[in-house]
Amino acid sequence: MKKPIVFIGIDVSKATLDICRVEGSQKQHEQIPNTNKAIAKYLLGLEPSQAIIAMENTGRYNWALYDVLAKQEFEVHVVAPLHLKKS
Repeated sequence: MKKPIVFIGIDVSKATLDICRVEGSQKQHEQIPNTNKAIAKYLLGLEPSQAIIAMENTGRYNWALYDVLAKQEFEVHVVAPLHLKKS
């Protein structure tokens, strides 16, 4: 049986990542530190082929997140903050 797709939206700030995870009709919110170690721990058990991740472009504050996601081959969409504000 194929696992359902997991949609993850991430609000990036200097110190933390606010994560909204939607899987089917289930939604959950978490906040984790914006560090490589915390990000890698959060992603444990999440299959890259079954997840779609979107995050805002905040300049240097999203570098750690993008670095970890790209190394693990997740599908990542980086969205301009102005686009998010207007949508």
